[in-house]
Amino acid sequence: MKENRVGKILLFGVILLNIYFFVPYMYRSYVKINKLKKEQIDIKNKIELAKNRIEDYNRRIEKLEDDFQRERIARDKLQMVKEKEEIYRFINK
Repeated sequence: MKENRVGKILLFGVILLNIYFFVPYMYRSYVKINKLKKEQIDIKNKIELAKNRIEDYNRRIEKLEDDFQRERIARDKLQMVKEKEEIYRFINK
């Protein structure tokens, strides 16, 4: 009977020691995994944003192949005009 009780106490002590030594490592691993998952989500979002920017730039490049769009950009951004053409600008007050 005493041997059985001593065995249970010894088993309980071994379990407590395992918990004492291994739980902190498991907790650190859990925290590290959560941090890495958040980083992974952030990186996926950055990749998606970069893909959207690339698509936008590709659309802009396609527009530049059109003569009408080139002329519009030259007129608007570079303020170019055709020969004998007058441009009127309205100033809002």
